[in-house]
Amino acid sequence: MNTFEIIITLTFVLGIGYISYLIVKDPVLLLKSLLRGLKNNDNWKTLILFFPIWGPIWVLDRLFGLKIYIKDIEEASRPKHINFNDFEKYILVNTEDREFIEKVIKSFQDDFDPLEYNYSLGGSDIKVSKWGNKIVLKFEQAVSFDSFNVIIQYLDNSAPQNQIYNVKAILLNRHNRADSYFVFYDTAYSLKLVGKSYQNKRMYVDLDPAKVNDQTIYFNSNIENFNNFKFDEFESNMKGLNFETIKIKPSP
Repeated sequence: MNTFEIIITLTFVLGIGYISYLIVKDPVLLLKSLLRGLKNNDNWKTLILFFPIWGPIWVLDRLFGLKIYIKDIEEASRPKHINFNDFEKYILVNTEDREFIEKVIKSFQDDFDPLEYNYSLGGSDIKVSKWGNKIVLKFEQAVSFDSFNVIIQYLDNSAPQNQIYNVKAILLNRHNRADSYFVFYDTAYSLKLVGKSYQNKRMYVDLDPAKVNDQTIYFNSNIENFNNFKFDEFESNMKGLNFETIKIKPSP
């Protein structure tokens, strides 16, 4: 084969391999995306051509509320109210620069404007420790659901140039381990922290300021799949760490 034929063959093989990977990774979400694409096609000829495929599924979707044909991801969400006080709250940051992370935390509080958003850390007990090549923040007392969620995004956006913090929050339920979950900020999902529950169910937290103080998480299988977190191993490792308190000034 000449060079052109080799390139075409490699492209074809890689394409087939990638499609196979997507199918194995999350076949249900891939099928939903395919059905939505067939129905939402702007070409009316293609729409009619594939009607025998998407049409009957659309009827079943309407009859049984399967949430296959949705315009926005929120339409397929299942809300669950939680008691935020029931959770041990941790944030992992992929850096060893403890001093800088402490500065970011204090900057978050300095930027707090009670007239705009109620995201104060005043009165919170925030502790810090080093775990391998990561910094661990432990939040105790008084931190609100909204402040905790917003600071995850704030920390992620505060990474110095050419660094990625991969900020991840882990919330361990003290009374029911199955209610534990982890979340992280993903730019693909506007105003959301996405993650998974202890039972490997995909979910998100809404950062919309209009939904403050509701302490609600949302389960949604339409979020792109990713690996779950090793909650039990993480909890075991946290017991051996020594945490020191970060001094936070009171709210204005």
